[in-house]
Amino acid sequence: MVISVFEMVGPHLQAYLRVAGSQGLTIVNEMFAQCKVPMFTVDATIPDGEDAIPEMDHDHVPTTYDYPDCDHLYLDLEAMYVTRTKRLVRCVGGGLIFGQGLWLAMNTEHLTLLRCERLQTFGLNWIMNAANLKSINFVPCPALTEMPINFLREATCLESFDLSLLSNATSISNSFLQGAHSLKSIDLTPLSNVSIILDNFMRECSTITDIDLRPFSNVKTISCGFLAECSGLVRLDVSPLANLTKAGTWFLSGCSSMKLVNIEALPDGIDMGYGWLHSCRSVEQLQLCCMKHFTKVPPAFLSECTFLRTVDLSPLMNVRRIDSNFMSDCTALRTIDLSPLSKVRYIHSGFMKFCSSLKNIDLEPLKRSIRVVHGHFLSGCTGLTNIDVSPLSNAVVTSDKFLDGVPSDVVVGLDSISNWLDVSARSSNPEYLGDTDDE
Repeated sequence: MVISVFEMVGPHLQAYLRVAGSQGLTIVNEMFAQCKVPMFTVDATIPDGEDAIPEMDHDHVPTTYDYPDCDHLYLDLEAMYVTRTKRLVRCVGGGLIFGQGLWLAMNTEHLTLLRCERLQTFGLNWIMNAANLKSINFVPCPALTEMPINFLREATCLESFDLSLLSNATSISNSFLQGAHSLKSIDLTPLSNVSIILDNFMRECSTITDIDLRPFSNVKTISCGFLAECSGLVRLDVSPLANLTKAGTWFLSGCSSMKLVNIEALPDGIDMGYGWLHSCRSVEQLQLCCMKHFTKVPPAFLSECTFLRTVDLSPLMNVRRIDSNFMSDCTALRTIDLSPLSKVRYIHSGFMKFCSSLKNIDLEPLKRSIRVVHGHFLSGCTGLTNIDVSPLSNAVVTSDKFLDGVPSDVVVGLDSISNWLDVSARSSNPEYLGDTDDE
């Protein structure tokens, strides 16, 4: 079923149109080649000013408006501007802005926007209920340079989306395609001019198995949740992100099927947020080359990587502080070489807790610089067969649970630790939290 724009505008605006003859508005059945559907068009020049058409009686025009049932909705943007349909479309500086509040019928599966050459941007939450939308098409849009927050968030049935309308965009706003669970593939090629991607770009796009990041060679900043919870993603080549300077929190968190990600290809010294690879449960090995200038490791960086069997820490040679839950719950990890961590001074809670397959760990490399070890350091490492904690004798240990769950008969040197600190003293001294930058 298709529906004409005249049928779509509803009884209040139909009444307005019937008396708008002086404005040169005419209802015609003009067949557009791309949709072959009766459209509402105009036979006069479209006015540029907000006052070109008399104000409507807003007491009788709803501020939100549900379109009638149809499986394919066609909207003529220029006609909507002339008729001020729902006050959605307005003109600024010759360009058109499509405001917020486009309410689709529950059975609308396809949306086509026509005559959108002057479209510059959309309002916040442009489509308010896109749960059943399968496809959207409105190209070309040469004037469109930015997308709104929550543009197609929770469009859970979306199967395809042509990004050509964004060929001139330089930034992508929050939650662009978050929750598009049915989206199996996407071509990012039109986004080659983008330099900034804000929060949750394609978070929870759970059926995506592969994504080509080569069009993102100009991107400098990606905020949190970039591809987080894309649980179908098997591998990812991040080498195209050669100009990336900041990669936000939870970047690939929850990509539970991810087996291979070459984070060593990221630019040296990149600013990486916490939880970057949290719960990437299928990753078996990693190279951390991009972190060789790091002085701090962010929280939960590799936590819950339950298939991780080996990781080379040698790029962390300049690290002085490791934040909480660095490698917690890496249950398949059997060995770890801490030699590169000789400059580490502060290790926050949960360093390698619940690494239950870990058999041995040599703490001697920490002896040189370590000052503070926080709670649950190796708690839950029930597979340990031998551990000497005497290298921590010069450190302040802030919890007696730092080896909680480790069999007492495999622990050596516990009596050498005399600097125990209770919680109240710890919270009153920022040095014990590693919040000082002293050398």
